Amino acid sequence: MALASFEHEEQSANSSQLLNVPLSNVSLILRNTSEPLDLISSSIFSKPSNSGLSLCPNPPPFLAGPIPTWMDGPTMNKLEQLYSNNVEIGGHGVPKECISRHRVAIIVPYRDREQHLRIFLHNMHSILQKQRIDYGIFIIEQVAGQTFNRGKLMNVGFVEANRYYDWQCFIFHDVDLIPEDDRNLYNCPQQPRHMSVAVDKFNYRLPYYSLFGGAGALTKKQMTKTNGFSNDYWGWGGEDDDFSARRRIEKNIDFAKFG
Repeated sequence: MALASFEHEEQSANSSQLLNVPLSNVSLILRNTSEPLDLISSSIFSKPSNSGLSLCPNPPPFLAGPIPTWMDGPTMNKLEQLYSNNVEIGGHGVPKECISRHRVAIIVPYRDREQHLRIFLHNMHSILQKQRIDYGIFIIEQVAGQTFNRGKLMNVGFVEANRYYDWQCFIFHDVDLIPEDDRNLYNCPQQPRHMSVAVDKFNYRLPYYSLFGGAGALTKKQMTKTNGFSNDYWGWGGEDDDFSARRRIEKNIDFAKFG
């Protein structure tokens, strides 16, 4: 999957409640690695009315392949104007003309990258709608003054997202990566899928085979069976390799990697 990256620029967050679910100042007391993830299923997002509709085409029509990436990062007000007709409050996008085959939660661990977030939302809402995905974007923002813990934020996002809707698929996605080809489908195959195999800053080559960082897709069952990401990695890096190793050693399951 070809992805474009962009450089870090620290800014304060100003998330739009239309375009995403901003779970700010998240407490990082979630679980330890020996305790199971505790899911509370709910349905805060409204279920689409499917009366008289058929399943969306597979594959989705009108995908262009390689696409330009928007790096302008419109203001949140402008983004709301662009996408308000197709996105419910909380960043829930549902195709109106057919029944989506995929219910996908996008989990984004986040801190101090507002410009990145605006660029991410601008690109992702457009692509997910073209792919006829029933989706929600969850921005998981850590409380200020603590060392960043990506693994815990992703665990928090997974648990919280399950309170909003009956998602089938969870994609854990860095905020500074966006797709360069709209045929890279945001769904979950039978195997866990590493989606950031080809990134521009790595010359579209995978740095090492066991890498699961950047963007990865897991079903609810796969995430709970592996018991989520480790909470023990503070700062950037480590939690992805730990997760990858546990999937292989404990569950004897490898990852799908599509270039």
